Amino acid sequence: MRIPVLSFFLLFFIINVSAQQLSYKQVDTTSFNLYENNNWLKLISFGESAIKEGFDFYYLDLRLAIAYFNEENYFKAEKYFHLANNKNPGSAIVTEYLYEIYLLTGQNLLASRELKLLDDTVIMRLGENKHYKFKSIYIEGGLKFSSDLNIESNEVVGSLAFKQQLSAGIDLGAQFSYIGQHNAPWGHYNQFEVAIIPRFAIGRNTKIFFGGHYIYNKSNVDLKTDSTFHFSIPVTTIFGEGTLEIDSTFKTTSNSTIIRNTQAYFAGVEHNFGRANLNISGNLFLLKRNSQLATVDSISWDQRILFNDLLLGQTIGDTVIITSGPSDSLQTNFQLGIGANYLFPWLNNGVKIGLDVYLPVDDVSKTIFVPSIAIKILPNTWLFGDYIQKSNVPLLYHQGYNYLNKFYKIKHRIDLGLTYNYKNKIDFYFVGIYEDKDYFSIDINNQFYSFIFGINIKL
Repeated sequence: MRIPVLSFFLLFFIINVSAQQLSYKQVDTTSFNLYENNNWLKLISFGESAIKEGFDFYYLDLRLAIAYFNEENYFKAEKYFHLANNKNPGSAIVTEYLYEIYLLTGQNLLASRELKLLDDTVIMRLGENKHYKFKSIYIEGGLKFSSDLNIESNEVVGSLAFKQQLSAGIDLGAQFSYIGQHNAPWGHYNQFEVAIIPRFAIGRNTKIFFGGHYIYNKSNVDLKTDSTFHFSIPVTTIFGEGTLEIDSTFKTTSNSTIIRNTQAYFAGVEHNFGRANLNISGNLFLLKRNSQLATVDSISWDQRILFNDLLLGQTIGDTVIITSGPSDSLQTNFQLGIGANYLFPWLNNGVKIGLDVYLPVDDVSKTIFVPSIAIKILPNTWLFGDYIQKSNVPLLYHQGYNYLNKFYKIKHRIDLGLTYNYKNKIDFYFVGIYEDKDYFSIDINNQFYSFIFGINIKL
């Protein structure tokens, strides 16, 4: 009786193994076909289900990793590339993809390690070399259209940035930007900014950075006022009762030229926790308002004296008052900057929220909060927005279309825009801005809308 029992268990074992081998072939064939057709989302769904069923082999991990990479889910992609590499150590394709992931996520030390493992032919195909890595030039430009030309005129904005990887853990960044206002009723200004920003990697996910900005701003403010005064006084004369009237008209034109030189120095540390990123920095602002200040006031008047509509006298004249001379001043501000952002897995890693806080150490009531959000609405398209409110303290903040290194007060600013990325090289963007800059007195409405169409190119 033992032989039939043993035969039964042996037959069950053989049938079970055959079933497993057949399922393996199905998993391998199906995942390969999905991979060949670039059907990444279905490959991810199928591959994850297969893994839950207990299937675990090199090509399944590799295909699943590539699918996640193409869907820009670099966290999951890195996980499965490491699993594939454990099954097939030294895989050239795994090394190349890990290099790309570390490069895209800013982990330059790890990217440099993977780069050294690649063949020279692969390095040439990637457009890299082992001595001068990750060099990039970033060009940004756009047109800003304003809804109220009495506050802001239509402008061209632009920025040029350069980044050079000096070694595995050191990169040097430089930036030049321009913004200006021209042909506005109140005058115009030109502002140029140069920044140098070196960064040092001190670990896999930690960087320290420091640098400086130099900002040159030349403003010409033209103000015109027309004032009319009328006085009516009852008087008694030898001719009887009457009314003495005085009509006065004053016209004033004021032109001021102010040159400001601002130096900003900063240092900080940045750490990446995977989905979360945290940075802390100190920012020192030195604003020098130099003596190149000239104010020209042109005043004209027309004054008439009447008695019972009889013109007794009239005075017409004008004068020019020029005010110039030394008016040097130095304003110092120190801010503690804290920034954090988190990438949620929702919408296939398509939701990112952030908060930047700038704390003036001398007056915490002037703390600046900049909350932001970005949502991926299509594979290469993001919807983003942020909100800013600040008093008349400086703010060095540049994110694409934002230039906020001014000292004026911003009551409210809301940015809402769309950006489309083309082949990781070109970003097209459209931004709508609602802003109340508080340029002038409280009696003037400073609220306006502006729109920016722009393009970012990484060469």
